[in-house]
Amino acid sequence: PKHQYAAEGNYTVTLSVKAGSGCYSDVYNKTVTVYPLPVSKFSSTLNTCVNTDYLVTDESTISSAKTVNKIVKWHWDFGDNTIIDKTDNTPFAHKYMAVGTYKITLTTTSLNGCVSDVFTKDVIVTNLPVADFTMPDVCLKDAFALFVNKTVDADGVNGLIKYEWNFGDASSTLSNPNTSTEKDGKHTYSSFGIYTVTLKITNVNGCVSSQSKSFTVNGAVEKADFSVQNSNNLCSNNTVVINNLSKAFFGKITKIDIYKDLDGAPEEFVTYNYPTNEDINLVYTAFGGNSNKDFRIKLKAFSGTDCYEEVIKQITLKPAPILEFTDIPSACQNDGSVIVNQARETSGIAGNGSYSGDGIDAEGNFNPKRVQPGVHVITYTFIAANGCTSVSKKEINVYQSPTADAGSTLY
Repeated sequence: PKHQYAAEGNYTVTLSVKAGSGCYSDVYNKTVTVYPLPVSKFSSTLNTCVNTDYLVTDESTISSAKTVNKIVKWHWDFGDNTIIDKTDNTPFAHKYMAVGTYKITLTTTSLNGCVSDVFTKDVIVTNLPVADFTMPDVCLKDAFALFVNKTVDADGVNGLIKYEWNFGDASSTLSNPNTSTEKDGKHTYSSFGIYTVTLKITNVNGCVSSQSKSFTVNGAVEKADFSVQNSNNLCSNNTVVINNLSKAFFGKITKIDIYKDLDGAPEEFVTYNYPTNEDINLVYTAFGGNSNKDFRIKLKAFSGTDCYEEVIKQITLKPAPILEFTDIPSACQNDGSVIVNQARETSGIAGNGSYSGDGIDAEGNFNPKRVQPGVHVITYTFIAANGCTSVSKKEINVYQSPTADAGSTLY
């Protein structure tokens, strides 16, 4: 026979048998000890991040009210092909290396070999947040450096609960501490130099990420300066090319503002961030005539918000030929010489103009017989007495002339 006991304890099983004659045997007694099953259980959070210690704490129990019992084996399965058998219930951590939802199971075994039912919990594993922040351009005179936090949690939502800044400033004070727990970091540096700024963040699931960046506190602007290429021969219809020569006492020039016409447009400027000495092109409105024009250029160089110097230099632009080139009438291939005179200089500047191209001489005499039918480009070049040059182009269409055919002569 079989029997299932509902509770632990010592039970006496009695057996007697009856013979066919109706006689009973002596009673046989045997004591049976029924041990309790362990009850497996553990506590853990619902969420964690990849490559992060995920803590599990055993809370399994076993009754010892009527028998001597204890749990001697914990069988863990973390659902990622990781199985751990332990002989104690000390809390420990496991790291998941991939995003997903995993089932954690725990089965315990008692001293007497009794095995518990399986206890199961889910865990959701997400990507780590990525700590990030912007670094300001500051110099020693600036009131403070503001580091803007750009961290977003792995799910794209700003679910961050803890911020820890370290500004890398060994000269910090109680009133100007080296650390902060604000979302954005804010610190005043007392000397120029290179510092390591670190942001450590913790999200709602306890996942931690950090980012360190090298940060420069610039010195003052040592000088604002620029050079002008070909400064003695600037024509109004050509680009004026300048090169930045500004520098800081320490660190770098963070930006320059260029005012190309300080007198004519004093509020107009173009900003160049983190400039080097590459070419900077300035374009002016071309003018003709026979008089030069002066323009003042201002360059303002910054190494931070409150650190800047400026320099003003004057350039002289020479007038350039102003050309007008109207359409050239089409021509037939068997036409005689065609006079091209549609191009002219309109400002009265001293100088000479000439034509060039297929089938045309410098004076503008175009011979269509010297070219194939089709479209041809005629170029007019005017060189002023001051050396400035202007070029204009137009097309002329040359058509193939028809050939007369009266047929055969009959007699």
